[in-house]
Amino acid sequence: MKKINIYMDMDGTIANLYSYKNWLKYLTLESIAPYEFCKPMVNMSELIELLKSPVVNKVYIVSWLSKNGSQNYNRKVRYSKLRWLINNGLDSSIIYKYIIVPYGTNKAESIGKQLNKNDLLLDDEENNRIIWNEAGGTALDEKNLIEKMKKYIDTYAEMC
Repeated sequence: MKKINIYMDMDGTIANLYSYKNWLKYLTLESIAPYEFCKPMVNMSELIELLKSPVVNKVYIVSWLSKNGSQNYNRKVRYSKLRWLINNGLDSSIIYKYIIVPYGTNKAESIGKQLNKNDLLLDDEENNRIIWNEAGGTALDEKNLIEKMKKYIDTYAEMC
């Protein structure tokens, strides 16, 4: 049985960066606070349980750095995102690889392999989902993420 590879965006998908008060002002001032201290957008226990499903092969984080951040700031952002993930239960026992790339990078190209229908991207950015689907993968948005993942995983398990 071929298993699913899951690729998750962070900001606006599992990390509620955009609801952090004055998030854009903080980013403009090159503060890492919104990245490190924003709340999860989903129940992390439920998410982790889904990621441990027998039909899931590997789980990746594919996330962008700050849009206009300096090299030094983006280095701090990368570490802040990693701390957020670890503090919210998505450490290396769950996540196979962390791919944190410059803002605007084509996520389908950033993973370094040809996509297929078993490569699932979870991302709030519509253009990322369009490009991912065009490259041969499957993409879902962030709305009702847990329910969509359950349905996708259950449907996939039934097909196998």
